[in-house]
Amino acid sequence: MVKVVFLDWFGTICTGRIFSSRELDDNLFRNNRNMLYSWLRGTDTYGAVAEAIACESCPKDAVIEEIKENYGRLDFVKPAVAETIGKIRRGGKKVVLASDNTDLFNYITVKKLGLNKLFDHILNSHVLGVMKEDFDEEKGMPFFNAFLKDNALRPQDCVMFDDNPAIIDICRKYGLNVEHITDAENVCAALQKYI
Repeated sequence: MVKVVFLDWFGTICTGRIFSSRELDDNLFRNNRNMLYSWLRGTDTYGAVAEAIACESCPKDAVIEEIKENYGRLDFVKPAVAETIGKIRRGGKKVVLASDNTDLFNYITVKKLGLNKLFDHILNSHVLGVMKEDFDEEKGMPFFNAFLKDNALRPQDCVMFDDNPAIIDICRKYGLNVEHITDAENVCAALQKYI
């Protein structure tokens, strides 16, 4: 029986973007992947990222402003997601946000949306220092290990909702039940069976 529902953020229950600008998006997600991963693993902050991806048409201060504005605009793909999470929790299961994310997610989005009240716990790669993809046959998934140990849970007691097929495969190897979300619009329907 599933006791914990882990939910990914981007692409699973949120479809927002960090950048409006295609140039900035390319500068981080294509041209500076190492910087992106160090930001997600908590070894860099949004200021260092802004400095690294700033360009002539968008200086560092403008990059910081855009990142902050867009983190402030992030929201659920639809309001029913929050309602469904509440129903799952009222049914006795824990619901945990499990996201490869950044410092600004905690500073801005979590506060704006009250996610610390909606979810039982928030696992953010920036805080944990590891990402979901960090899997080792012997060590398992450091992203989840401490949470499972602290809550006396086994991987098979949990289900992970994610849009990334590679993460789904890793979670399956680790022993988690999985729900591959290929369209965030359909996440509520997939969550219904855990109410």
